[in-house]
Amino acid sequence: NMYPTESQISELNAVDKYIMEGLTPSKPFIKKSDNIITIGSCFTGNISTFLRHNGFNVPILNDEYNGNVPTASFSDEVFNTFILRQLFTLLFDNDNEKNDEYEFVNQHNQKMSLSIERTRQAFKKSNVFIITLGISEVWYNKKTGEVYKTAQSVGDYDPNIHDFRVTTVKENFDNLLYVIQLIRKYVTESSIIFTLSPVPLKATFRDVSCTVANTVSKSILRVALEDVLSKFSNDENIYYFPAYELITDFLPKPFETDRRYIGGDTVNFVMTLFANHYLLHSHELA
Repeated sequence: NMYPTESQISELNAVDKYIMEGLTPSKPFIKKSDNIITIGSCFTGNISTFLRHNGFNVPILNDEYNGNVPTASFSDEVFNTFILRQLFTLLFDNDNEKNDEYEFVNQHNQKMSLSIERTRQAFKKSNVFIITLGISEVWYNKKTGEVYKTAQSVGDYDPNIHDFRVTTVKENFDNLLYVIQLIRKYVTESSIIFTLSPVPLKATFRDVSCTVANTVSKSILRVALEDVLSKFSNDENIYYFPAYELITDFLPKPFETDRRYIGGDTVNFVMTLFANHYLLHSHELA
C-alpha cells in the first residue's frame, strides 16, 4: 500500500482505498435494536448524537445530561484510558462498593453523578461498545497515584499532592487490555469499535508547544491502540475506525477557525462513512 498522491486522494474511491483498507468489517452489522454504549472523549458526542438522531439506542448514563452544551454526558468525558479503566473497575471489578452513586466533576466544573447499577446493567446489555481515546497527558495524585478525570477535578492545586505527566504506551496498552478483558468476561458477545479523537489538546502543562505536545499525546494512544489490536487480531469483533486519520490527514480544512472543533460538514462526512461500513440499512439514515 502506497501513500496517496494529490491526484490519487481525489479519486472517487480514495477513502476506502487509502484510509479504510484492511479496517472494515466484512459487512455492516449494527442494528437499530442493538444496545450501543459510546464512551470516551468529547468526539464521542458526535458519534452518539448521530446514532440517536437516526433512531439507534444509545443510553444516556447520567440523569443530569439533557443534550445541552452546558451539561455534559459522562460518556463523552472519559478523556484518558485511566478513567476508562476506573469506570470498568467500578462496574465489574469492585469489591468495596458502598453506594450506588458515583459522583464526578464534568469539564464545565459542575458536580454530577451516575447510578453504578444502572450503568452496569446498560453495559451488560450492550451489543456494541464504541470507545474513543482522547489524551495521554494526565493530572494525578502524587501520594496515591490516582489519575484525575480532568484538570478541574484536581480542585485547589497543592504542589505536594498534585502533579502532571505524560503517560506511556505501556500504561495505556495495559488499561485497554484490562477493559477488553472485562468486556469479554461480562459482555462476551459484544463488538468493540475503537476510535482516536482528532480533537487536539487545548493546552499543555509541558514546557513544549501545544502542537508538539498534541502530536506526542495522540501518537502514544495510537501506538497503544495498534498494539492492542495486534494482540486481539484473532478477535473478529474488535475494530478500529480511523476517524483520526480521516480528519487529520485526508480532509481539507476539517476544523472550525479555532482549529479544535470539528466542522459540521466534516462530522457528517465521517459519520456517513461510519454508517456505510457499520450500520445496517445506512441508505435509510438522515
